[in-house]
Amino acid sequence: MATMTVARALAKLKTMKKKMDKIIEDIGLYGGINSMQLSPLSTNKDIETNHKEAREAIASKIKSYNDLLKNYTVLYTKIQEANNHNTIQTERYGEITVATALVLTGRLLETVKNFAGAMGTAAATAERSASQFNKNLTGRGVGFPSDMVSETLFSQPEVLIAWDEIERAKSFPDEIREINDLVNECNALSTIEVDE
Repeated sequence: MATMTVARALAKLKTMKKKMDKIIEDIGLYGGINSMQLSPLSTNKDIETNHKEAREAIASKIKSYNDLLKNYTVLYTKIQEANNHNTIQTERYGEITVATALVLTGRLLETVKNFAGAMGTAAATAERSASQFNKNLTGRGVGFPSDMVSETLFSQPEVLIAWDEIERAKSFPDEIREINDLVNECNALSTIEVDE
């Protein structure tokens, strides 16, 4: 057994995925020909020998794909196990596992962005609503005696969300950057055991 940083293992997964994608592409391009056609997978000009060598080349690619798929799965599982145990300290969420951080910055990223956006939309809606109400009120020619003119006669924006929650939502992009940086730092330092 050897050790490898999680960051290095992640890079290795990318390389393995590229190799699998290339094999898939090759099988699609070269896996079928007609009986009178020479395969580009063999340089032999004898059609029977060419097809035999091409079949062997395709079989080799399939074996390589299956080996890569198995190794990818094993390595990915080890990374996931490390992510379930390694923790980072965040400002907003406190101490969380790397796996939890990846859920927040990956799977739930759109949902959390939409949540933050909804708070901003609510504040803007309140402003527009009050402005439109006041415009309609003054546009009707409603006159008030000067001693009755008061700000209380006009509508004010009423945001039903606590302002500290809105401010927290505004800091979402910075929080995501912080979490990503902490995850990258943790991955660069933590190691997993791998077969050589």
